[in-house]
Amino acid sequence: MKRAFKKYFIPHEENNYKPHFLHTKRTFFYGSVFLVMKMVVVGFVLLLPTTVFVMPDVLASEEAKLAGLVNRYRSENGVSALSGQVKLYGTATDKASDMASRQYFGHISPEGRTLADIMSAHDYSYEFAGENLALGFADSSELLSAWLESPTHRKNILDPDFTEYGIAMLAGNFENEATVFAVNHFGTPRTIREQLKTENKAVLPEKIAKIDTENVETTSIDQNVSSGLVVVATSTLTTSSTVTITNVADQPTMNDANILSTYNHDNSFVSVVRNEVGDVIVSARVFMGVEPDFAQIEFGKYKIPLKYDLSDGALAGELSIPKADNLSVLISPVLVVRDAAGAELSDTVPLRDQVLTSMTPVQKYIRARKTLSDLMPVFVFSREVYLGFMAIFAIALALNVFIEIKKQHPHIILQTSSLLIMLFFLWAI
Repeated sequence: MKRAFKKYFIPHEENNYKPHFLHTKRTFFYGSVFLVMKMVVVGFVLLLPTTVFVMPDVLASEEAKLAGLVNRYRSENGVSALSGQVKLYGTATDKASDMASRQYFGHISPEGRTLADIMSAHDYSYEFAGENLALGFADSSELLSAWLESPTHRKNILDPDFTEYGIAMLAGNFENEATVFAVNHFGTPRTIREQLKTENKAVLPEKIAKIDTENVETTSIDQNVSSGLVVVATSTLTTSSTVTITNVADQPTMNDANILSTYNHDNSFVSVVRNEVGDVIVSARVFMGVEPDFAQIEFGKYKIPLKYDLSDGALAGELSIPKADNLSVLISPVLVVRDAAGAELSDTVPLRDQVLTSMTPVQKYIRARKTLSDLMPVFVFSREVYLGFMAIFAIALALNVFIEIKKQHPHIILQTSSLLIMLFFLWAI
């Protein structure tokens, strides 16, 4: 045994200072075996049905991870952590189920059901409430990154007004493609004192607030506004059309608000498709009664300038996102317009005709490695094999170099080092 160990691992005169374990032919054989093992793992993953990625246990694990990531990001930015709320988990599940069953993606259902309606149905009495939505196969970290790249979604995540949260990730189909509907609801419950006061609702696309009207002089409500958005002021509460105001200091006048009053939410849309080379084409058509000084669509980190189209009177724009960007999760598009006075107003735009929710082979493997590693022995076994052989070859290389330091064969050092690098790469991916 001792003689065999010396022959295979220790450089000495009998083996010409070339440990048999590190011979060139053996090194190439080892490398081939390790590569074939990785190919088997990748092939196994690519043959997995999509349903594996949306098993209840997998989605529940991602929900828990997302909650932790959101709270960590809030803490890193000096905002207090949120606590889980059973009713908000119920409202988030309700919203995800509603989108899946009614085949839409947006903050307002085709029947006009809003976040305020969902909160009311679940008997959640709020002072503030908010909603972030996403669509597609993405793990918790990718989902959070997509939301943080969007100013409106990031604002909800960092909003200090919120104290509670609920999360739902639900498997379903959209536009005839399997996907995952992700919903993150935020809220701040009302105190008993606040519930006894006269109240009115202020509903924004992604944040709603119940406003104390104790000092309100006038309140006017336009019952025909489908989006249910309001402008909030300290001394006067004016409910108008689709205006998003989260800062009272930025409140526009009624003339300013009219720039969005003719926005046709139901007919406007953003479509997302892939072309023949795999690039993502995002097209927007927004119908308004007036042409604003400035208009664009915010789609995560992407900005799509809108220009007036004389053919049908729509504000239109298009953006090509390179295949290399690996766009795998969609969030609700936001229309941003600016009036002549420079006031910036916004509203959501329905997402239609998307064909992004199916995973590419690369995305499928990455998602499996991130979310299924603990559930699939093949991942655990292959990683342990790579890690174990990294240790073995590292020890063998060290013995070869330091025991007979004056009797070196550079090609053995080079090929063994290359094998170690390959093993590390295979272990890492």
